[in-house]
Amino acid sequence: MPVGFMMTGTVKSVVSDEQRDAAQPGVTQQAQQPARPILRAQADGEPRAEIADVVVGSGSGSTHTVEEVRVETAVVGTRTKASPAQQTTLQTAIDAIERGELASASYSLVALLRDDPLSEIADEGWFWLGEARYRDRAFQDSLSTFKTLLEYFPSSSRVSMARLRIGMNHYELKEFVEARSVLSSLLQETDNEEIKIRAEGLVKKMNDAGV
Repeated sequence: MPVGFMMTGTVKSVVSDEQRDAAQPGVTQQAQQPARPILRAQADGEPRAEIADVVVGSGSGSTHTVEEVRVETAVVGTRTKASPAQQTTLQTAIDAIERGELASASYSLVALLRDDPLSEIADEGWFWLGEARYRDRAFQDSLSTFKTLLEYFPSSSRVSMARLRIGMNHYELKEFVEARSVLSSLLQETDNEEIKIRAEGLVKKMNDAGV
């Protein structure tokens, strides 16, 4: 069962539907939400005054813990050099994703972002978190995570691939109008041939299906 993540520094436990019914038939359990620390994310341009709560998944029906991380913009130029330990954490999470250990990778990446949200590899953390959620078929989680990457790290080298994944998430969610719009814009703007081929393939798939 996919793990739900909410990117806004609280941890709350969510029980499965079966466990809920067995414990208190007909009663919905509400998890307590303690005060949430703020996660600061890098943004280009002037910092905004408001704080954006980025919700990534509800965790409904999940037996796993749900993570929440609040995102706030920070002044440009304050990104910190990644430590060897952070680099190792990121690479370990990527390796775990490739092995299919998606839940453990997701938790590691959330911890990485929380510990040093201004790290120079924070955009990589967001990208691979979105990738882990996508591979776990948590498409709404993944969609929100990749959108966070685009909003707060617009200069990241991962932007084009994140846009492709956004289109793919919309497709999996059967949001075909949104998928087509994202992919069409991407095809007009990217020079990456691999991304173009994949985007064109998905557009053709929608055309062939008449959606």
